[in-house]
Amino acid sequence: MFQEGVLLKNYSHYKIGGPADYFSEPRTKKELLSVLNFAAQKKIPIAVIGGGFNLLISDDGFRGLVIKPKLNFIKVSGTQVTAGASVTLARLIKKTLSKNLVGLEDFSGIPGTIGGALFINIHYYKALLGNFVKWVECLDYNGNTIIIKEGDNDWKYEFSKIKKGKLIVVRACLKLKKVEQREKWMAVGKSQEIIRTRSYRYPEEPSAGSVFQNIDKNRFYGAPSISAAYYIDKLGMKGTRIGGAEISCRHANMIINKGNASAKNVIQLASLVKNKVKRKFDIELKPEIQFIGFKNKPF
Repeated sequence: MFQEGVLLKNYSHYKIGGPADYFSEPRTKKELLSVLNFAAQKKIPIAVIGGGFNLLISDDGFRGLVIKPKLNFIKVSGTQVTAGASVTLARLIKKTLSKNLVGLEDFSGIPGTIGGALFINIHYYKALLGNFVKWVECLDYNGNTIIIKEGDNDWKYEFSKIKKGKLIVVRACLKLKKVEQREKWMAVGKSQEIIRTRSYRYPEEPSAGSVFQNIDKNRFYGAPSISAAYYIDKLGMKGTRIGGAEISCRHANMIINKGNASAKNVIQLASLVKNKVKRKFDIELKPEIQFIGFKNKPF
C-alpha cells in the first residue's frame, strides 16, 4: 500500500517535483482510513493530490506521506450523480450528458478530478462547481467523516470548506437537470465548443493552469479588468523566461515548463510578475495554484 522515495514530478502535470518520503494510492475509504492511521502512527505530515493539475511541488519533494486516492466510481440516480474523488471531470461530464443530465458542460476541457475540482471550487466565468453540490463526503486527517451539504456558504470563487478545513474528498453527489434530446445535444455542442476554445487559448506545454487568481474589483475599485492575464499582458511579459520556466505566449497568466523547469524557476518568474504588477498597477496578485512541500507560500 505504501511506496518510498516516489518522484512526485511523475504525478504532476507540471512535471516538476522531488521525492515523497511515502506515497500511497488507496482504492477504498477503508484503505484511505488505514493510510491516515499510518501517518498518525508515524507522526508525519500529509499532502493529498488529485490529477496533479493546478499544483506546484517543491524541488525537494515532500517530507511525509503523499496520498493520491483512486476512488473511481460513478452512480447516476434520477437527476443526481455520485462520483468518487478520483473520477475525472471529462469522464463525469461525458457520463452525465449521456444520461441527458446537463449543467457540468461549462467545465468541459478543465483537467483534473472531481475531488481536486471541489477542493478549489473550480470556475468557468460565472459558473462554480459548488453550485451543483448536493453533498460531499470528506475525511479529515484524523479519519473523521465530515459531510458538507448544499447551501454551504463557503462555496466561493477559488474557495471551499474542503480547502479551508484541509479535508480529503471521498465522494460527492451533484444535482443536475434532466432534459429532452434537443437540449442534451445543445449541451453536447456547447461542451465541444468550450473544449475547442480552451485548446486554442491555452498552451500545450506542461503547466499548472492559471498562476494567479483574477482580482476582486471591490478591492481594486476602478480597475479596468478582473483578469490577472490582462495586467501581465499589458506589461509585455509573454515569453519572459527564467531557466526552463516561461510565461506562455498564448496566455499571460500561465507559466509553462519548457522541458527542464524547476520549482525554483517558476517561483522566481511568478515573483517577478507579481512585483511588476504591483509596481505598475498597485494591484496585489494572489496565487491560484496549490503548493506542496513548501513551509510557506513561495510567492
